[in-house]
Amino acid sequence: MRSSFFGMSRRSMVALSVLGLLILAGSATAASKMINGKNIKKGTVTTKQIRNGTIAERDLAKSLVNSLKGATGAEGAVGPAGPVGADGKTGPAGAVGPAGPAGQTGATGPAGPAGADGQTGATGPTGPGSDSDGLEYGVAVVWVKHGASPPTKVGTLWTSNVPDDGNNAAQASGTIVVPGVSTGDEIFVTGAVRTDEATVPYSANAGGTISATGGDGNLLNADLTPLDPGTNTNTVHVAGYPLTSGAPTTSDSRLVSVAAPVGLTNVPVVVSGVVQFFDFQD
Repeated sequence: MRSSFFGMSRRSMVALSVLGLLILAGSATAASKMINGKNIKKGTVTTKQIRNGTIAERDLAKSLVNSLKGATGAEGAVGPAGPVGADGKTGPAGAVGPAGPAGQTGATGPAGPAGADGQTGATGPTGPGSDSDGLEYGVAVVWVKHGASPPTKVGTLWTSNVPDDGNNAAQASGTIVVPGVSTGDEIFVTGAVRTDEATVPYSANAGGTISATGGDGNLLNADLTPLDPGTNTNTVHVAGYPLTSGAPTTSDSRLVSVAAPVGLTNVPVVVSGVVQFFDFQD
């Protein structure tokens, strides 16, 4: 038979090979239809029968896949910062919020330097009732007359400058103690004006009130200048004297007077009074 095999022609050998392949292919097809998982004995398929790289994850149980995952590794180092991105578009303006509370007042700053003096204005015209023609002062003298003895000066009151308008008065007031007063003694006040103006004739009026009280504070007597019908004021006409004169004297106009009541014998009397002077000479 060996001689017969080697004695075949090349064409016969090719035909025989093709026939063999056809027989093998048919056997494999028939075998695939006859063998399945039930025909394979458990434990007989090992790693030798499995081709490397042919088992996919989907062929494994999910619990097995999860068990194959290792623990989470440590966090890696922070990588370098990336390049700065381009500026985004400006968004719409937000609504204006409510005004905040007012802040506290700040400390006062230092005073600035003084400005230069302004120019002096021109002197205005002399107004009515001015004292451009001179000054005058009301003078009131308090006297006491003990019985038949001559009057004795007790005190003097001076007013400020008397306005020339005749409507406004210069006033003076005071309190004085008159010693040694007895029943029948007289306490009176005379008035005159000392002035830079012409004194003859001179037009001025004066008036006032006076009260006398004892040491116990009880009122002893009081007086008021009578009403002058010409000026409709409680005044009398008074004389004008130069500023350096000694006026007034006992002969000048009496403004007010009181008499010591019965029962007084050489006791001090408190005398209080108010005098007013009106100047009508302008």
